[in-house]
Amino acid sequence: MAGHTTSASVVEKAHGTHRFKIIGYKQNICNLPIRSGRFNIGGYDWKLVYHPRSHNHDELDDDYYIEVGIELLSSARQEVKVTIDLHFINQTTNVPYSAVASDEVIFRVTNEWESTITVIKRSELEKMA
Repeated sequence: MAGHTTSASVVEKAHGTHRFKIIGYKQNICNLPIRSGRFNIGGYDWKLVYHPRSHNHDELDDDYYIEVGIELLSSARQEVKVTIDLHFINQTTNVPYSAVASDEVIFRVTNEWESTITVIKRSELEKMA
């Protein structure tokens, strides 16, 4: 007797927001990365990593860049895809500056669990203050 079977795979999308406030970033003279607290979006735990002074790979550009990375802290048995929309907020005016809306970032099980995005020249960000 022949049987009929059916199956389905449903991919769920999760949306979330995490506000990471850094106070006194200019006092970070050792240029150490600054990590956010742990937060959960889509069933995974994450941290943001702020790199205050990074050099561009273009040797003609001696300006510092601010980079922000995202770390996947949870164990994953399959790849995890994320899209990041990053804003810096002027603490005086409370006006956001949209720094990046990334393409899809894929965390694979074999990857290191951080993806870094070069977002903005530090001098440009400081002009907004």
